[in-house]
Formats: sequence, C-alpha cells, structure tokens
Amino acid sequence: MIKPSCRALLISCCLFWMNVVNGWASLRPGFATEDATKRHLNRLQSTNNSHYFKAWSAVDNIHLTRFGVGTFKGDATDAIDHNYVASLGLSLESGVINMVDTALSYRQSRSLSVIATVLNHTPRETVFITSKLGKIPPQSIPSEGQAFLTKTLGLIPQKDFIATKYMKGRMWVSLHPAALNHSLQFTREQLKLETIDAIYLHSAVKLAFSVYKTRAAVMVAFAKAIDFLEYARTQNWIRYYGITSSEDEGVNAALGSEYHIHLEELTSIAQAASARHGNPRHGLRMVMFYFSLRLHSGSSARNQQVQGQAVTAFEAMQRLDIVPIPIRLMDPDRKRTKTCENIPELASLSDFERRLYLSASAVADRGVAVIGQGTPSHVSSNLKLMQLPLLPLSEISTCLKLNLAG
Repeated sequence: MIKPSCRALLISCCLFWMNVVNGWASLRPGFATEDATKRHLNRLQSTNNSHYFKAWSAVDNIHLTRFGVGTFKGDATDAIDHNYVASLGLSLESGVINMVDTALSYRQSRSLSVIATVLNHTPRETVFITSKLGKIPPQSIPSEGQAFLTKTLGLIPQKDFIATKYMKGRMWVSLHPAALNHSLQFTREQLKLETIDAIYLHSAVKLAFSVYKTRAAVMVAFAKAIDFLEYARTQNWIRYYGITSSEDEGVNAALGSEYHIHLEELTSIAQAASARHGNPRHGLRMVMFYFSLRLHSGSSARNQQVQGQAVTAFEAMQRLDIVPIPIRLMDPDRKRTKTCENIPELASLSDFERRLYLSASAVADRGVAVIGQGTPSHVSSNLKLMQLPLLPLSEISTCLKLNLAG
C-alpha cells in the first residue's frame, strides 16, 4: 500500500514529466554544423563580410562570427521582448553574427522564449545557441519552490544547493546533476530546441564555493557536473559545454587564489568523464569570461599552467583547443583611450564606440566576443563598428601603453 503522501508525490512527479515529454515532442531538431555555417560564409563573400567568420577546430570546424550577441539586459516586460525580437532578427539577418547567448536566469527566463521566436525564421544549422545552468530562478520550477528541489529532486539544503537573491525574490544555486538536468530540460523546452549547441556552468567557481565551501568539495562537484554534461551529450541534448568566469574568479583569478581554476585540470576531468560515457572526445570546448585589457595584460595575466609552463588564459585555451568567449568588453577608460586618438579608425567614433572597438579588436582573432544588442539602434551602431578593419594587437598595446600578453 502506497502512503497518501507518497502517492501525491508520485502523481506530482508523473504530471511534471508528462508535461516535459509533451514539450519535447515539439522541440526543433538540428544544431549548428560546419557545412551550414560554411555555406552561410560563402554567401557573404560578395559582401566583403566574410572576414567576420572563423572556423574553430574546438567545435568541429563550425564557422563562428567574431561577435556574438547576448540577451542579459532588460526588464522582464513585453516591450523588452519586442525589442529583443527585432534586434536579434536584425543581428542574424546582417550575416555577421551567428552566435546567440542566453541563460535560464536572464530576464526571468523570457530571453529563452524570445530566442525561440526568432529562430522560427532562421535556418537552425547556421546559428550557434549557448545557454547556462547552475542558477535556478523561481519561474523554472513549480509553485512549491524550494520544496520541489528537496522533495522531487531530492536535494539537501546547504549541501546540494543554497538560496540567493534574485530580482525582487530569490533563486537557488546548485551544480548537483539532478538540478542541472531539471534546468537543462526546462531550457530546451523554452528554446524549443532538441539540441543546444553549448551549455556553460554559470559563474561556476564562486557559486560552487558558496555551496560546497572547500576546494576539494568544489572539484568533486565539478566532476559530477561534468559527468552529467557528458551524459547529456550522449542524449543529444547538448553538443559542447564550458564554464563562465566573472572578473575575479575562474580563468580571471590570480594563480593560487581561492577562486582560481586550472583549465588543464578541468580538461582532465572532462576527458575521464567522456571516456566513461563512450564519447571519443570530451565536450569542454568553450570558456566565457569577463575580458579586461588591464586584467589580461602584463605578467600577471599568465595565470594558467599547461604542461608545467605558465601561460595566459588565451594561450591555455589555444593549447587545450577551447574557444575563448570574452564578454563585457568595456575596459579602457576615457583617459586611456585618448592616447589612441591618432589612430584614423577611431576619429569618427564616440567614446563608447571607441572603447568597445579597442576591446573587440584585442580579442577578435582569439575568440568570439559577446556584445549586447538589446534594441535595433544597438544593432545599427555595432554593425558600423564591425565594418572597420580590426586593429592589430601590437598597435592596441602601443597606444594603450599596455603589455597585452598572448
């Protein structure tokens, strides 16, 4: 005899998964491919925009644009949704952007639905979609909130997850495989995609320490999370994965600091997980991080080690075959950019445009820079910058008086 409380829980779980499965039935198949992105590139040859693309061996030679577009900013309103639909549509139609980044926690998950709307009018195989897991906003779980995490997913507060502030309420943070699986299925359903091209563990290092406290426990949590992501690859839910880092954690943290992460160590964990799941190669192929010209200059930038050699984050990713995804490219201050006024390309730019152009040029040959384009006017402004020739790293280093290492 099943106890009434257990029966209620069983019915609740069945109803939840029935809804999920029904949602899966309408998911759009496909993912970004080398052939489709290359054909798209060939169509741009006559427009002189082909230099915006680069084939990355890390993601099976998919051609990615030098710039991607993010969907973080803005309130959770219909008006902002409308702006994003218009700006994302223009971005993809321009032909010089084919990467779109989002997250479960962005704008109360409304950015996911916005992207789904835009993709209805875009060939799926030409667009590279990335999202993030680790933060669980309230709109992604049933009304019982935290009780769902404990009763349905079986997580233990302070051991597997913690609550944190989120907008006017709170959300939950967890790298537990059950939480990641729930969030991934919700993300796929909202995007209406069978396969997401890449998933990041969201601000993973600091969040992991907030839950697991010690480095040893954090690395165990990372290993379990990566193991789940390798499993997700076998199910065709995702193709690749990575981590994100804010300004003082992960690949941006000083070597030896509490929140520092060794990419070589992570790739070793990923390779072991991929072998367990029968994947010929691990899926840790992308790292998203706040980019700062100051932070990534000088000897302090060599905060990674690969085969015993001190290297920069960019160099480490190149050696480990990982695509760098720099974000928040607004580092040079006004005083510093004035030293670059003699560069002809900067003469007609506003201060904002000048700062973005310098940072974007500094990373353009080394990664895919994600920029914000929340309105059609943002698209027009950024497209103007994209028409300019990229400045060599040596020229940027000279004018800014910075030693921009590898």
